[in-house]
Amino acid sequence: MSTALPSLSTEGLSVTTLDAAEEIMDAMVLRFEPDNLPKYQRLLQAYGAFAPGHGYQVGDDVTVARNFPLPEAPTLMALSYEAVRKCLFDQKNFNGKLYDGFNSSVEGEPAHEGLPLLEGAEHLRLRRLLGQGLNPRSIKIWEDRMVKPVVTRLLDALPLDEPVDLAKGFCRPLPGTAVGAVLGLRDQDLDAFNMMAFLMFTGPINEEGRKAERRIADYFAAHVEQRRALDEADLSERDDIISLMVKARDGEDRLSTAEIVPNLFFFLFAGSDTTYLTLCNIIYYLIEEPGLFDRVKADRSRIADLIEETLRLNPPGPVIGRKAKTDSEVSGCPIAQGTPITINLLMANRDPAAWNEPDNFNLDRPAEGKTHLTFGFGPHICPGMHLARLEMTVAINELLDRISALEWDPAFGRPEFVGVGSRAISRTRVILRP
Repeated sequence: MSTALPSLSTEGLSVTTLDAAEEIMDAMVLRFEPDNLPKYQRLLQAYGAFAPGHGYQVGDDVTVARNFPLPEAPTLMALSYEAVRKCLFDQKNFNGKLYDGFNSSVEGEPAHEGLPLLEGAEHLRLRRLLGQGLNPRSIKIWEDRMVKPVVTRLLDALPLDEPVDLAKGFCRPLPGTAVGAVLGLRDQDLDAFNMMAFLMFTGPINEEGRKAERRIADYFAAHVEQRRALDEADLSERDDIISLMVKARDGEDRLSTAEIVPNLFFFLFAGSDTTYLTLCNIIYYLIEEPGLFDRVKADRSRIADLIEETLRLNPPGPVIGRKAKTDSEVSGCPIAQGTPITINLLMANRDPAAWNEPDNFNLDRPAEGKTHLTFGFGPHICPGMHLARLEMTVAINELLDRISALEWDPAFGRPEFVGVGSRAISRTRVILRP
């Protein structure tokens, strides 16, 4: 028995292209505004672990992008590595409910929140069930059957020995298409899905983004119900994320459709924008860091170090939101219950108290007993980070198989790092040498 799946349609949306969706998102996150890093560094020097703010303003001259809602009231920005790590880890005193999450409710069922917004026993239960599908066997299957074919198809279309926009032709379309494949979506829906995946992230400021959220939620729910309608033999042969979530069991406990859908949004987020922007930033270091391209091409085991050091230096989402649940004190700073806190991942990852030469790229960086905080820390570490790392590893590995050198397009030259609510290089015009 099977259930028919609806198509994912852009009908009725005024935004119907990937370029248009990205333009709205870029405006929301101040994508091409000057890099805020120098201002963040001055805040850390002036205030230490936490800087005071009001609404979207911090200190005297720092503006936070409107990635999440902040009231016109006193706020704090966590800047140091230790302060950020404590705010991320401490579920007793802080939570992520500053942002209400995506419009991912399922008709006829009680609303549920995704894993990053849950706490306590409910959080542990959901992570235990979701974790059943995130194992080395599943990740290897996703790599071979789902991600590699997408990477190969996109690279096949890129010209060699002439200028090409690598973001437009490769880095941007790869994540949404690969995530769609890993989720087990239909090929004919992937173009619309890729566009709506960008558009829905503009939901906090854009009605079209909220419409896209609703359509993707309904589309996900239909896929979940279609998997449930499969007989046991057919379902057991499927290894996409939706099927793995439907199959997850702990005794009699299983995930409802209303629990699965919001968590698919978080996989989509981690596997999409994170991968897109980080791939662009990896290209920068492969060109700019002397000898790096040759080292990584010769020893592919270093791709993992390349990815992690790029993520440390450039969190694609440099600032996220938390809220104080109680009166507390962190790093000597008193924090009142209800205070909105902007968590500055970018500054924490470059805190001189935590890292040696924090602003330098170092493929051989010692572990120093620390890890970057780009994917979060503690119980709420990003559940989609394995998928993001997989996509980037496959992408860089196959790109290096095909080229002997990588250069900037001389007509444009070297780009700069830009952005307030995102962080990436300003352009990716390159020449791929065979």
